[in-house]
Amino acid sequence: MHFKYKSKIIYTEKRNSKKRANKPWIIVPVDLYLINYYRTLLENEVTNIFRSKSVIQASKWQGHVTVLDGRKDISPKKQKLWKKYNYDEVEFEYSNQIQKHWKFYSLPVKCEYFNFIRKELGLNEIETFHITIGREY
Repeated sequence: MHFKYKSKIIYTEKRNSKKRANKPWIIVPVDLYLINYYRTLLENEVTNIFRSKSVIQASKWQGHVTVLDGRKDISPKKQKLWKKYNYDEVEFEYSNQIQKHWKFYSLPVKCEYFNFIRKELGLNEIETFHITIGREY
């Protein structure tokens, strides 16, 4: 099942992190209540299956969809487009089907507009965006 969600596009100059690149990011924030709801469902399901309490840790960052993850430079020709859509409202769809990749759990997101922004900045499209629910420890 898919649900519609509205939020604002946020451009950041860099994200302070030892593990991630400190180049510009573009994110779309998601309410913490949504993240906590799905993390609780997931923890309950894992506990019921394995008969032991699972530890699904919240994401280090506020819930969000990542449009640009700080690993790519924006070419000088495209710099004038940076922050073009900053704080614009966007609507996207997310699925309630929790997915796991490596140790992370997420909800798949569909939004052609995210790829439009990436292409405009000279970046490749992404097949599927996601909302990270948490990480297994």
